[in-house]
This record gives sequence, structure tokens and C-alpha cells, in this order.
Amino acid sequence: MPSSQNHRISRRRVLKSTTATATAVLMQGISPLGTVRPAGADQRGDLGIGVIGCRYQGSVIAGLAKAHGRLLAMADVDASVRDLSAIDHSVEKQTGLSPESIYEGVDRHEDYRRLLDDHRTHVI
Repeated sequence: MPSSQNHRISRRRVLKSTTATATAVLMQGISPLGTVRPAGADQRGDLGIGVIGCRYQGSVIAGLAKAHGRLLAMADVDASVRDLSAIDHSVEKQTGLSPESIYEGVDRHEDYRRLLDDHRTHVI
């Protein structure tokens, strides 16, 4: 008789599956809100993107995500990251975009909760 332990789904497995599904949906440009388009939507898709934590990896992800929507906001507690001076310029090697061009015209927040308050963005 199989034990009930073999049939339990772990929290980690659920989160991994949910994250993978959400990422796939967002990267395909499918709006989880159906036909509702967020403010600031453009021809690349209907995603307004926000990034939390923008040093190296966050900036690489932001640069790559720009192909799928418009980057509207970034949040980082470090002022030198928000002014882009602490972002490693090897980001350009990964994305083909400089940090300055990735974050051009983007709202910058110290507190990520301000970014989350902006309902135009999907956070990555």
C-alpha cells in the first residue's frame, strides 16, 4: 500500500509550477486580464513591466524583458543602483543594452511597495 507521503505536493513544487506558468504567460504577451490593456501599453505587447532589485541580474532580466513590453518602473534600496552608477556595465554584454538605455524614462523607487502600488506594472 503506497504511503500518503508519496502523494503530497510540496509548497516548493507548487511555487515552482506556478512561477513557470506565470512567466510563460507573461513572456508570450498574453494578458491575464483578458482584453484589458494597462496604461502605457505599446506595440511590443500589453505588459507594463516593473523590476525589483536592479543590480546585475535584475538589469539583465529587465533588458531582455523590454522586448515583451514597456519597462515602466524599477525599485532598489541602493541609491547608487537607482542612479545606475553601481550597475555593472557587463549587463550590456548580456543584453546589447546599456543600463542607461534599459532604464531610460523609467520611474525609480527606493521602496518597492511604491512600485507595487502602480497597477500599470507586472513585476518581474
